[in-house]
Amino acid sequence: MHNATLRRQVISGDWTPVNNGTYTLTDLGLRHNGNGLVWLHSGVSVHEADSDTGLSGSDKVSHEYHRGLRPDNKLNIKDYFGFVHPHKIDDYCLNILTNSAARAIFEQRKDGKPLATFALQFSVSERKKAADGWALYRNPIQPDKYTIFDTKRYPGLVSVYERKCWDRESIDYVASIIINDAEFGRLMGRLGYVKIRTRKITGKKETFWLYRSHVRELDDHSKKRRDKGVCPERTAPRKALQPFVQASECERFGFKRIPIDGKWLYVYADHIRFLTPKRHRVDGIRVQGYTAKTVQLEVHHA
Repeated sequence: MHNATLRRQVISGDWTPVNNGTYTLTDLGLRHNGNGLVWLHSGVSVHEADSDTGLSGSDKVSHEYHRGLRPDNKLNIKDYFGFVHPHKIDDYCLNILTNSAARAIFEQRKDGKPLATFALQFSVSERKKAADGWALYRNPIQPDKYTIFDTKRYPGLVSVYERKCWDRESIDYVASIIINDAEFGRLMGRLGYVKIRTRKITGKKETFWLYRSHVRELDDHSKKRRDKGVCPERTAPRKALQPFVQASECERFGFKRIPIDGKWLYVYADHIRFLTPKRHRVDGIRVQGYTAKTVQLEVHHA
């Protein structure tokens, strides 16, 4: 079946070609941004545009930055020249950091008032070893089809890809961005974070990365400009696009079985990051699981 036909099938909601492992979203010129399907390069929703119009926004910034640093990295969807797609490198770095012990997230100030956005704090020692154990596995027949994951956390996947004879490659370039202090600062800037030092979050003057707080507002009392996300006087307006989590009651390809709010569900692996870790009881046993009370949970019934 032609890729265009399969792509229309996936866009319409039938993910059979992806779930059975025959194709990936990349094969079909698509990707998922956490809220829904978008075109691979442009990042525009498949429901807003009929075709891919090219890179834009943060993807374009990432592509141009890494293409300049590593001109030999010319991988694209049609031909394989080397390494990975440049516009995905920043996302890989963020994924590694998000799944490491280096990151701490804060959503409110020390006095309990919520931030207008959220702030991240990173342990330097943990950050510099966050990429340890991560590797890239590439399809030897279709080199533009590859995956990057933590081999220590998912040793079972290593066996699967080795059994399929996928080639293992290092991610030294990605790791160097996370390890190097200057490159890490540039990475956070490209991802939309602003570096600040404040006492208002933990009570101690510490460094944080505030998400998308490029704007500073005037404090009515002190008449000084302050970070809008750190000192809100009113509740932040609800975002137009809220993340949602895809889940299923039965096993599916690309889904991981985890406990959510007292029951076991299969959750799309890339969506687990939207859930909040929480201990609770499942079948009478207390386990470390997640809660979906802060996001929209879409459960597909068998």
